[in-house]
Amino acid sequence: MCAGPCPDAKQLSEVPVCTSTRAKWALSSVLRTLASTRLPVTVAALGVRASHTRSKKPLGKMTDWVRQALLRKPKMSVCAENPASDSPPSSGPSSIPAPTPPLTSVGTSSSGRWSKAYDVCVCHSEQDLVAAQELVSYLEGGAASLRCFLQLRDAAPGGAIVSELCQALSGSHCRVLLITPGFLGDPWCKYQMLQALTEAPGAEGCTIPLLFGLSRAAYPPELRFMYYVDGRGPEHGFPQVKEAILRYPQLMLPTDETESWRNCTQRMQPLGPSRLQKVLRESARDKIIFLHGKVNEASGDRDSEDAVVILEKTPFQAEQVAQLLAGSPELQLQFGNDVYSTYRLSAPRQLSDVKTTVVYPATEKHLQKYLRQDLCLVRETGADYRNVTLPHLQAQSLSVQWVYNILDKKAEADRIVFENPDPCDGFVLIPDLKWNQQQLDDLYLIAICHRRGIRSLRDLTPEHLPLLRNILREGQEAILRRYQVGGERLRVYLHYPPSYYHLHVHFTALGFEAPGSGVERAHLLADVIENLEWDPEHYQRRTLTLALRADDPLLTQLQEAPPS
Repeated sequence: MCAGPCPDAKQLSEVPVCTSTRAKWALSSVLRTLASTRLPVTVAALGVRASHTRSKKPLGKMTDWVRQALLRKPKMSVCAENPASDSPPSSGPSSIPAPTPPLTSVGTSSSGRWSKAYDVCVCHSEQDLVAAQELVSYLEGGAASLRCFLQLRDAAPGGAIVSELCQALSGSHCRVLLITPGFLGDPWCKYQMLQALTEAPGAEGCTIPLLFGLSRAAYPPELRFMYYVDGRGPEHGFPQVKEAILRYPQLMLPTDETESWRNCTQRMQPLGPSRLQKVLRESARDKIIFLHGKVNEASGDRDSEDAVVILEKTPFQAEQVAQLLAGSPELQLQFGNDVYSTYRLSAPRQLSDVKTTVVYPATEKHLQKYLRQDLCLVRETGADYRNVTLPHLQAQSLSVQWVYNILDKKAEADRIVFENPDPCDGFVLIPDLKWNQQQLDDLYLIAICHRRGIRSLRDLTPEHLPLLRNILREGQEAILRRYQVGGERLRVYLHYPPSYYHLHVHFTALGFEAPGSGVERAHLLADVIENLEWDPEHYQRRTLTLALRADDPLLTQLQEAPPS
């Protein structure tokens, strides 16, 4: 809570003098608003003398911000089919109660954590709301499940703006200041910063500045005694912010719990002693190989299990290559003719990483999926889908539990780039495992819809248009904000048949020849939307071309199906 009652005019005139005209104007605007509403505030923190004569100038940007915040209505999403969804609360401006301690907590379970209502309060300017929402979504994901306060989302309806801020700052272990040009130009943001510093003036690690779009010279002088996180770093510095919060003493795990977690992680290593069974597939062009291995067979365990191990050479990164060439690498000549020559170069470790994907335990279906086989094209009519394909899929009992784990934040929550939490028309956007996120040439993300029961393209009707439009528009906007790649440079499409039967959409760099991006399988999302707008039953009636493996039983069934 903020200390002290609301100051009257005489008290305001006794605040210490500050020579900054800009700061004096900012304080004057704030205090005039406070005096008219009788809100509690800690005025001594600002270090500015208010004018003895009441200014007749407009309240300016601060008042506009207050007015817009008061007039903004929360966005509520309603789904007739699922009125009581288990989906997490919206990251948009809506009111939710302060979080309560769960029965168990992984990663931050020290008793001191629950002495305050929030783990972190995020302070930002109004024009940086989207970036703040992305930061909060990142912090709240993962095993730690940090409890964040975002004012336009979590403030109590009808509560006084300054009071809500003061309560949130005093009720949070840490504060993150999203320092941007908009933040520095907003008097209300300066008030947030000074109030945050006043709440814990000597607590190291309590206030974490995150610098966006500013040079070091523009760093606020009030924060010069603190290190900041550079938003130009990987993932906009979000991982460093999260790490700093988790290092805060009140949130750190006790030593014995840390050791227990480390031992648990070691026990979860995917492969024990293993033996190569066969090479399933390899591609010299793509620098990738798929291996079938037997796990625990070498130790004499009769219960040995199958595993698929995928080894893929990671793409080069320009800055690392530049460092290599600058270091005069040792080259071994293999061939030379006129101006052309070939050399062998032993690359340093940073250039020789191999991305390793493990599927374990692997089923026969996994082995067949990665085994190199010939493909055949077959035409599937709407009647074929209803009479042949759908019964075939239902008989397979294909599991998509791993998809539900992502949607329920039980796995990969810290990898989510963007989320629209609406249970009907929302989705999560997450990097595909085929992309290492080190370069944009092979950018690859997947949008997975929250709504369950939509298996594939064949299930789509005009009812799903709001969902599809959200995925196209919001997905492109999120990728532009995070990776600075515009929609005109993205290929956005659905697979048919998909690799798993829960509706998802692929976002890839336009110049990247991603697996399954050929015309026989990829359907551009924009075209899908337009087809549904013209014909509500387009995908229930249209004949689609499928590329199936030669030994796929579905191929034989479709080839033998009577003409419709």
